[in-house]
Amino acid sequence: MQRKVMALPRLAPLMALSFLLMACGGAAAPTPTPTAPAVVLEVPPNTMIIKDGRLHPKELSIKVGETVTFINKDDRVYSLRDGTYGIEFFRGGFGKDQEWQFTFKKDGNFEVGDFRFEELRGVVKVAP
Repeated sequence: MQRKVMALPRLAPLMALSFLLMACGGAAAPTPTPTAPAVVLEVPPNTMIIKDGRLHPKELSIKVGETVTFINKDDRVYSLRDGTYGIEFFRGGFGKDQEWQFTFKKDGNFEVGDFRFEELRGVVKVAP
């Protein structure tokens, strides 16, 4: 009785392809997404600028009686206030390229921002 043996040359391409697929893992590694550079703004003294949903600078130190200028450079309209309830000031409808000023008449640390947006927060530190 004669046995038929499959010829090795016919199996070689299939074996090579299966080894190649196993070695590659089947998919290419994902390309890392580049991160955007941090936004650096030149901010005039006693000024806070809203840009990219954040206040710049995040913290500002002034003295009682000094005025802070707020400038909106975002496309979004904000409601700017101190604290959660706007006891000292509240400025609704604060749109793109608008400026608004507030004179701080007492000392303390005043949290400012639009509290509907987590990142839009800052502090004005007012010294006597």
